[in-house]
Amino acid sequence: DPVGPVRDISGRIEFNDRQAEIKSFHATMGGQPLVAGGTAAWNSGGLTNADVFLRAKNLSLVRSLNLFLRGDLDLRITTDGTTPPTISGDLLLSNSLLFQDLTQLVSIDLKQPERRPPFFSVSDPPLADWQLDVRVRGQKFLRVLSPVFKGEVSSGLQLTGTLKEPLALGEVSIDKGQMLFPFGSLDVTHGTI
Repeated sequence: DPVGPVRDISGRIEFNDRQAEIKSFHATMGGQPLVAGGTAAWNSGGLTNADVFLRAKNLSLVRSLNLFLRGDLDLRITTDGTTPPTISGDLLLSNSLLFQDLTQLVSIDLKQPERRPPFFSVSDPPLADWQLDVRVRGQKFLRVLSPVFKGEVSSGLQLTGTLKEPLALGEVSIDKGQMLFPFGSLDVTHGTI
């Protein structure tokens, strides 16, 4: 939650000593297909080598009362065994919708990773130490409908840090919109955060 279940999992993985090769892997999430492949090796201390990919198109990434986030994934998990694994690649956002009250945006706590953008934190070892290097982008991908703002948003972010302490660095821009006040409205032609 709020990602949703992964269903219809099928695949073929070949094991040879302490190595695994994903020959085929298919599943669905929110009715959309997921595909994975690659190799991984491990010993008693954890992963010693990995190169695994995960791809999906038009995937429902978040489904909650306030946010419906959809996009294409092209991610890779790699490690050489000397450093924690790195999740890298691209997330291309599209056809998303946000219903949010302004009071929820004010409650962001920069000291708590799960309460600041990108609003998640994985604290369980060994995943907590995994590194992030993911480009998150989307042109007019998000339609915002709130009591104080209606408009379209674009993104050009880099997701860095670790799964425990993720950071979203970059730019979020308003392509067009309208600020709503009790006494009238104000057209927004461009805005950048």
